[in-house]
Order: sequence, then C-alpha cells, then structure tokens
Amino acid sequence: MIESRPITLNQREEVKKLILQIAYDTWQLQKPFNEFANEIYQSDEFVDVDNFDAFYFDTKGIFFVLMDEKKIVGTGAIKRLDDITCELKRMFLQSAYQGRGLGSNLLNELIDFAQAQGYKKIQLNIWQPQKQQAAMHLYKKFGFYEVESYQKENFIGQIFMEKIIN
Repeated sequence: MIESRPITLNQREEVKKLILQIAYDTWQLQKPFNEFANEIYQSDEFVDVDNFDAFYFDTKGIFFVLMDEKKIVGTGAIKRLDDITCELKRMFLQSAYQGRGLGSNLLNELIDFAQAQGYKKIQLNIWQPQKQQAAMHLYKKFGFYEVESYQKENFIGQIFMEKIIN
C-alpha cells in the first residue's frame, strides 16, 4: 500500500537522491548525471530538505514523503510564505508511479493541509514547463492558474501559478 508520511531525519539523503534523479530525467539534461548532482549539492538547492523542521514543520508547513512499503517514491511539501499564502514545493513522483492517481492524492492532501492551517492561497512555480506538461496538466485540473512571478528571481521559461483555497 502506498501512503504519505511526514519526512524523517533518516530520509533526507534518499529524498535528495530521488529529487535529483526525477529532475534530471524530467528535464532531459544533456550533461552527465554526476555533473548535475555535484552542481546541485554545491549550491543551496537542498537547504530546505536538510533543515525541513525550520523550513516546513516549525512554520505551519509540511513535507511529505510518498512511501511504497519502505521505499520513497515521491515527495510534496507546503511552505509558509506569509500568514495567508503558502507555496507548493518539492512535488516529485517517480515515473513508474505516475498515471495511477498518486500525484492527485498527494496534491489533495497538501491542499487539505494548507486549508487546515488557514492559508488562503497556494502558489507554485514550474521550472521547465515545456518538459513538465504532466505537472502543468495536474495543477490546472486542480484549479491552479498562471500568475506573475512572486519570487525575486525569475528564470527564463519559468511559470508561476496559484490557487485560492479559502
């Protein structure tokens, strides 16, 4: 049975490896995987995973791992931006598990969590929308719509979306 659970300390490295592999496969990068992984590890890209209590749990957020028995097959998180706005983060699912409703179930759970915390809207960004069509379709199906950038940094091609929830 596949179920979601809050991330634990001993799952951090497995989560980072899962995210790296899914991102690499989805974005169809031309550089070798090890080069990509080294660049990410040398950046601050995983500061939230390494400090998930501070970035999520301590600030009205959550970080779920999707488990198939003892194997992590997906992730999803809600991060506080301000008192009424949260951000959908780290939504990743291994390709072998896609198309089975698991992403929808996890997204429903994350939206329900955000509503229970009193948030009024959820925002998200998609780094490479042309290569993340399944994600775009899922978010639109759930009522997310495109908005102007809500981040200081806006990378070429990046799309921002939000959904009003309360």
